[in-house]
Amino acid sequence: MTTSLSRSSWIAAILVWAIVAAVYIHAGFQPDHGRPRLFDGIEPPYPIRAVSVLCVVSAIEIAMVCAMVRPWRSHRRWRRLLLTTVLMLAWSVYWVLIAMHQPPAQGAHLLWLLALDACLLIAMFADVAACLFKRLYRWRAARRTAV
Repeated sequence: MTTSLSRSSWIAAILVWAIVAAVYIHAGFQPDHGRPRLFDGIEPPYPIRAVSVLCVVSAIEIAMVCAMVRPWRSHRRWRRLLLTTVLMLAWSVYWVLIAMHQPPAQGAHLLWLLALDACLLIAMFADVAACLFKRLYRWRAARRTAV
């Protein structure tokens, strides 16, 4: 059974995927400066296969991040965020290593992964700060009642 918070999390994930797909479609129209120029004046075809594969890969990445983080559950969320961040950073390192002389759509995917890593790090730090603040508040309240 889904709660309204989990449903809204998945709706936000779908919206993020739509934005990422639009970025890939736009990047497909950009000139590929890494390709050799065999025929001057002839426009290269649109990379529909690369764009569609990257859209599917991004959908899988977003679904995995949502399933691993489970933002609708607050119990030990920072641990799930830490694990997800480490795994996504490892996946980003792979994309960084193959990024040289790649088409613009794959460069957009690399930028998407780096933005996702930054968002995961910020979310983890914010969750840790919120947990520490809540614990400090409880400790201070308990100390006041004890005195």
